[in-house]
Amino acid sequence: MEDSRIPLSFEEQQKGEELYKNGSVKEVIFSGSSYQIEVSDRELDQDFWVMLQLGAQNEISDHFCTCSKGEEGISCAHLAAAQKRIFLGKEVPLHQRYVDSFWRYLLQIAAKHQSLKPQEGQYFEFRPKTEKGKAKKIEFFETKQDDSFKLSTLSTEELSLYRSGKAHFTTRFEISFWSDIAKWLLNLYETTKEVKIRFEGFDPYLPKKIVIDCIDAELVCALDKKDWPLVIPSLASVDSPIPVYELGDVKIKKITYKNQQFIIDSEPISFKEGHPTVDLDEWIYVHEEGFFAKKSHPLLAERVIEQDKIPYFLEKFPHIISRFLEKYTYDPNPTPAKYQLLFSKEGNLVIAAYLFSPKDITQYFAPWAFIENKGFFRVAKMTFSRLITTISREQVAD
Repeated sequence: MEDSRIPLSFEEQQKGEELYKNGSVKEVIFSGSSYQIEVSDRELDQDFWVMLQLGAQNEISDHFCTCSKGEEGISCAHLAAAQKRIFLGKEVPLHQRYVDSFWRYLLQIAAKHQSLKPQEGQYFEFRPKTEKGKAKKIEFFETKQDDSFKLSTLSTEELSLYRSGKAHFTTRFEISFWSDIAKWLLNLYETTKEVKIRFEGFDPYLPKKIVIDCIDAELVCALDKKDWPLVIPSLASVDSPIPVYELGDVKIKKITYKNQQFIIDSEPISFKEGHPTVDLDEWIYVHEEGFFAKKSHPLLAERVIEQDKIPYFLEKFPHIISRFLEKYTYDPNPTPAKYQLLFSKEGNLVIAAYLFSPKDITQYFAPWAFIENKGFFRVAKMTFSRLITTISREQVAD
């Protein structure tokens, strides 16, 4: 799937794969859908920077590499290696995986407790274990940030609000050093097997601290009881020693889509009675068992989601669908519709809606469009209520 995103020769694809596998993809910097990726080419004994911009369909809309081929405006193996790192064989690119990641939610909680300034405190500690870890701590906490790349990805309105000090917390978080730490942890978790999660300081049963143990450092995040409902849903996406059961007594294995139906593959779960519990708003923590959702929506208990329930299903359960849906993309961000104007043999005006290319919408579950071999996309408010609108030749003449 990845190799078709940029026109690459077989040789470029092969070398790009080799560059990725031998660890030549070094620093990965991204803000929104804009990427700057460092690739070390041992054969040429030189480091290159790849710049990539992804479009609305996660296609690579613009790219450049500092190597000689890249400067001529053509593709290269470094582009192939960078593309490999962004997608990792998945439909969802790195920047979208980051938005829903456990690391981002956890560091947002730390930032709210500590303030957005680069400092440690009661709720967050960065404990270096190696010289490399010490250097990383200095980079995060003591080195003055160059925010120009992050700021360049903001809209005019967002930039104005940020400079006036009125930006939303989420925007300020993404510009701060906290997002750099979250992205660093996500990168380590996805590309190495040396990131472990453990819990400490049970009071008396609920953990008070989440410890992220890496090769070069140990990060400690303290949580108040009110913080747990914010982080529990994303905790289900990582290898946690305390499991998360989002559907209470049911565990989803996968979700598939076929013949205008969603199929939910799940299995029942149970826990031993008598274990101490802690109430956490919409969750219950069962000591030595895990986090259980209090309520399971009856729709999720159904094995088959029929066509008439698909719009509600797509709207109501974005987190669950994005995690368990196989084969297809799920994009809840509104995508503007485009329109193709045609005349029928009878002279009627036909206005056909599409998202990325004419006739691409296979099925429409308002406001969701399904595109074969791609996935589900939420459509922004359309000018016309139907995918295909026909205006008679008489009306056109009027």
